[in-house]
Amino acid sequence: MPPIQPAAASHKGKVVATMDAAGYTYLQVEEKGQKIWVAAAQTKVTIGDEVEFPDSPVMQNFTSKTLNRTFDKIFFVSTLRVNGK
Repeated sequence: MPPIQPAAASHKGKVVATMDAAGYTYLQVEEKGQKIWVAAAQTKVTIGDEVEFPDSPVMQNFTSKTLNRTFDKIFFVSTLRVNGK
């Protein structure tokens, strides 16, 4: 039997804020004492959930017209694991 590979997630943290807009879920995640913004395809997530996501390029000064907000830095991720699922 081949060894089980760990999930390919290089970031893990707790959700401290979340909002949905235009088919995306925007999450503010606290990771190792730092707060970062992450966007993923719309996903059911609540404050306090633990999330994991792969390392992705950071977008600088991204403006969401739907939210009428500019994020200094935000990761757009292809996958998001919520509470290990």
